[in-house]
Amino acid sequence: MTRDARIKAGLTAAVAATVLAAAGGLLASRARGSLKPVTGPVAFSAPTVSSADLKGRPYVADFVFTRCGGPCPLLSANMARLQKRLPAAVRLVSFTVDPENDTDAVLAAYAARHGAEPGRWLFARLAPRELYELVNAGFHLPVYIDPKAAPANRSIHTTKLVLVDGAGRVRGYYDGLAEGSLDELVRDALRLLKEGAPSSEKENV
Repeated sequence: MTRDARIKAGLTAAVAATVLAAAGGLLASRARGSLKPVTGPVAFSAPTVSSADLKGRPYVADFVFTRCGGPCPLLSANMARLQKRLPAAVRLVSFTVDPENDTDAVLAAYAARHGAEPGRWLFARLAPRELYELVNAGFHLPVYIDPKAAPANRSIHTTKLVLVDGAGRVRGYYDGLAEGSLDELVRDALRLLKEGAPSSEKENV
């Protein structure tokens, strides 16, 4: 490994460690069973969906890319399962972490392969700088894009699912690859719906 490569690898590891530590602090601050907000409102604007479009309803977010050679297929399969398990009032939003390749057309094809319901499970593509700001500073999670890596390994990203309330605040982080964590997410999402529903509707949620 050349000196420049070692420096780049060290900087990348340092950035990742800093972001992971911040995320770890947020995760630790959320007591099990608590749904208190752990961030302020998270805002974003993509051509297909924005935080303003989602205002007033909770959503579940994940982070994937279509050429992923790692956990993305399982993450998307679990999002498809959540689409079936959660009420229609809970939206699903998948953010691509490879925006240069994942055009809107590519994402639309990926969504179709995974059975995404139009208007229910949405796919968002942001410019790289906006993506970093959203994931790192908004959701307090790690993401790193290496343009020189093989396509299947181009993005290093979290496998967490994020539950966001109708005001855009993060209410919980969940292991997107673990069955038990999906069960917990479903329970918490239903609690959020009851929390935000008028009293006359709460018994039907």
